[in-house]
Amino acid sequence: MHGLVDRLDDRFRLLSTGHRGAPPRQQTLAAMIGWSWDLLTEPERVVLRRLAVHADGCTLEAAEAVCAEDGLDVLDLLARLVDRSLVMMADGPDGPRYRLLESVAAYCVERLREAGEFDRIRRRHHRFHIAFAERAVPHLHGPGQRRWLRRLDAEAANLRTALNAAVRDGDADDALRLVNAMAWYWFLRGRLAEARRSLTAALAVTVKDGKDGKDGNAASAHRAEALAWNAGIGFLQGDVADREDRRRAALRMYGEAGEPGGLARAQWFLAYAGIDLGDLAVAGELLNLALPVFRSRGDLWGTAATLATRAKLAHIRGDLDSLRRDGERSRELFDELGDRWGQPEATGWLGAGHHERAARILGAAAAARASGSLSPAPAERVDIDRITGRVRLALGEERFAAEAGHGATLTPDEVRSLMVAPDARTTGA
Repeated sequence: MHGLVDRLDDRFRLLSTGHRGAPPRQQTLAAMIGWSWDLLTEPERVVLRRLAVHADGCTLEAAEAVCAEDGLDVLDLLARLVDRSLVMMADGPDGPRYRLLESVAAYCVERLREAGEFDRIRRRHHRFHIAFAERAVPHLHGPGQRRWLRRLDAEAANLRTALNAAVRDGDADDALRLVNAMAWYWFLRGRLAEARRSLTAALAVTVKDGKDGKDGNAASAHRAEALAWNAGIGFLQGDVADREDRRRAALRMYGEAGEPGGLARAQWFLAYAGIDLGDLAVAGELLNLALPVFRSRGDLWGTAATLATRAKLAHIRGDLDSLRRDGERSRELFDELGDRWGQPEATGWLGAGHHERAARILGAAAAARASGSLSPAPAERVDIDRITGRVRLALGEERFAAEAGHGATLTPDEVRSLMVAPDARTTGA
């Protein structure tokens, strides 16, 4: 049966065909599923049909949120459905995942419609996954980054389903909340095309709606955040048309919404994305505006990110004192936060001007990226390649390879020691 299902181009192609000599209940796939359905208790049917709104399975937490009803023990009912082979269970990054075969899911969607529950249960699914994406945001900036990246990977189909439905239904608020929550995930995974496509779709719903929603300031802030993400990611992709107008539009809307923390994040990201376009003066101004806001609000991640980007700017300008000061402080903060993206981002600039040390730092940063399964954004890749090329040219291929290889073997404490300026190590300062 599984082999037949896997080869279906249309999940219902076998619903009207079968082995003519088989018993009636086995003559069609629909009859087989219907026969199994008829053997279920009503609570089992409720849970099974509601599971069908999920795409590519779900966690127990999601199943309980979406299938819940007074008097239903969802976990117990799931176990029964697994025993009946109507629900498949597999290991996931967050424990067991439960999913339906496509033909079973299609059958259950029809039962969900017959019960008059389709729209209500679909909305539950969307609300749960929007909240899940928003819950992930702070974890993507700290020690739980790797785990939450895997969790979001596993829910990619459900999150895409939720976004598509919000766009299709014209629900601007849900669409913007979801793309804003997902933007950093897409950035870390290097999925810039998906990010741009999704942000553009969500922003189009807002324009189409022409409504501010229940809270005008919140709606404006959501739209401003999406505009900033969309502009910055576009810059990273090389879409530079009218970039100054796009930058100003997002920042102006944030200012009108009265969200200083969000405005500072937007200023940082637009500066980060604009440096490689040659917008050095604009980037420096935006970073200088963002940094005091982050510090006054106790936002360590924003402070660390801004300092790392200022270190990059100092490197381009040849200001080694500023590079060392900002880079070292950024590295300290990212170490404190446990952010695996930020650690190599901060340390990548500290070796500038000291070629052997730079080669070791580049080796350590490469090893950290590899162990963290993080894909550098295109602009970061360009920076890494540029610095690597300069250091390799200065040292020669053999010496560079030796130093970088040594850097890859260093412990975190040894890397931190390497980051200390040479004069500080010598004097004990």
